[in-house]
Amino acid sequence: MVATLPGRTVGLGLITEQLLVDLGVTRSSYAELNLWATFLGALFLFGTGPALDRSLRWTTTAVLAAFSGAVFWLAHLPGPGLLLPVLILTRGLGQSSLSLSAVTIVGKSFKKKLSTAMGVFAVTTSLLFVAAIPAVDSLLGQLGWRKVWMILAAVILGISLLVAFLIRDPQAQKSREEDDETATGTPFREALRSPAFWVLTIGIGIYYFAFTGITLFSESLVVSLDFSRDIRNWFLAIMMFSGLASNLCCGWLVQRVLVLNIFGGAMVIFAACLIGFPLASGSIGLIYTVAVALGVGSGAVTVIFFAGFADLFGKRHLGKIQGAAQAMTVASSGTGPLFFARSFESSGSYSSVFFALAPLALLVGIWALCHQRTDTFAEK
Repeated sequence: MVATLPGRTVGLGLITEQLLVDLGVTRSSYAELNLWATFLGALFLFGTGPALDRSLRWTTTAVLAAFSGAVFWLAHLPGPGLLLPVLILTRGLGQSSLSLSAVTIVGKSFKKKLSTAMGVFAVTTSLLFVAAIPAVDSLLGQLGWRKVWMILAAVILGISLLVAFLIRDPQAQKSREEDDETATGTPFREALRSPAFWVLTIGIGIYYFAFTGITLFSESLVVSLDFSRDIRNWFLAIMMFSGLASNLCCGWLVQRVLVLNIFGGAMVIFAACLIGFPLASGSIGLIYTVAVALGVGSGAVTVIFFAGFADLFGKRHLGKIQGAAQAMTVASSGTGPLFFARSFESSGSYSSVFFALAPLALLVGIWALCHQRTDTFAEK
């Protein structure tokens, strides 16, 4: 999962300023290209999902190798002419396909205590990102973005070789009796007709729509609420650590409580956070409370996103089902910052977005809490 960094918004954000100067691209043009690349890159998931259901090992290896080539190509790009296709490949192979591969590997590899494994996976991934981002940023200051991106391309290619040797398809390692057990699952089309699928997908889409806007414009957000810029760092730190604790707690809780009930509670908390932002203006205690609650809700949503589809629909078609849901959430995460930016440009505040999203998040939370699904394929 950490190898997706060069294809994620946070990774590309590290090189944005150097890239704009080097390639002679305006900020608005780059933002537009990036938005289209995010949307078109999400379409890769519809091919990656079915391929993962056929072979985790070789699909993940191919995605890593191709992503390495895309990162290497970006590092050698002489001008802006081919920037859009390179960004599409970077987003499609990195942010979309490779992240889906990582989640599907964990989802298909653990027969028991999947939710616990996903909680540990979420925490470990977060900690590795926390270590990787400043390390890459430091190298960028020393070597420049092109050399660093070439190094990352080589690292990703090396990881692809490790995956080819170390990863095995779970079905190939089990006896016939176990294989029949792990192949159980809801057919893809039936999953799409299930209200449970749409509860999760719509709710997670709303979450990423808001969360990407909050994190991308975090400094502007806290200043608009009459706080100093220093509060932004404390806010993000509190949110991160409460989110890590929530990852572990949610991983434990999913073994004992229905997935949709946990998800419903998380969305209710998230809705309260959205309302809390505009109301926290000028109150240090309230903004830190929002940070804690946002971390708790975000940590729960993340674990449910990783483990919920396998719990509800089984593992046989997990790649297709998770891929379809992730394509929609990637699209929502791409459009969220745009709406946040337009709200701020028109009114000097983000309050209108928060007040519009809060009731939607609350309705999805109530929907999840009221929806009862007993035919899960959980392997906890």
